[in-house]
Amino acid sequence: MAIVVGVSGALFPPGTARRTKRAVLLTVAVLLLATVICGGGAVLAANLLGLTGCEPRPPYVSAVQEDVRRVGSLIPALGNGNPSGAASGSASASASGSPSASGAPGDGSASPSAGPSGVVAVHYHFRDSVPHTCPQIATLGTVYEGFAQLTPERAEALRGLRWTPADAPDVPDDLQQFAPANAAWQRSADLDTATGAKVWYDQASRTAFFSYYATD
Repeated sequence: MAIVVGVSGALFPPGTARRTKRAVLLTVAVLLLATVICGGGAVLAANLLGLTGCEPRPPYVSAVQEDVRRVGSLIPALGNGNPSGAASGSASASASGSPSASGAPGDGSASPSAGPSGVVAVHYHFRDSVPHTCPQIATLGTVYEGFAQLTPERAEALRGLRWTPADAPDVPDDLQQFAPANAAWQRSADLDTATGAKVWYDQASRTAFFSYYATD
């Protein structure tokens, strides 16, 4: 027994167990205190954000809109003008060799065949470009996206643009019902530049899908 006690004393000097226990208790106490402080800080921060009216939330998405005038004011070049920069004019004016009534060839003005608005109908929504955070780190803008059906005259005016086949646009669920069936989507760099938007176009249905970003 004396040998066992001697060995234990050599391995664990007197007071070591008490110091180890005290260190463990101190560590636990520090961790508990840190948890309380951090938790209280989080609650305090949440209360302060609530008092200032700041509340993190996902991006807002509107109901489906049908305001043709609104789309016309946001993206006027979609229904008017000559994105290609080529001469614009009616077929009769071209045949007679006289300039169109809308202006001299190549001035970029709207073709009279397109009328005051080359858009017949629209179905779109608008949404926040990013989630709301506190504080707001990313720039918060508004994205307008949806479908616009063009008049036959406007479709004819856009036929001369340089088009390239494109993958189908990423259409949100609430707008899927307005997508043309069996669409053959195309893109035109000239039209994107003129509108300031991303535009996909299906010539058979005269339907454009647009995505336009506006800063608030």
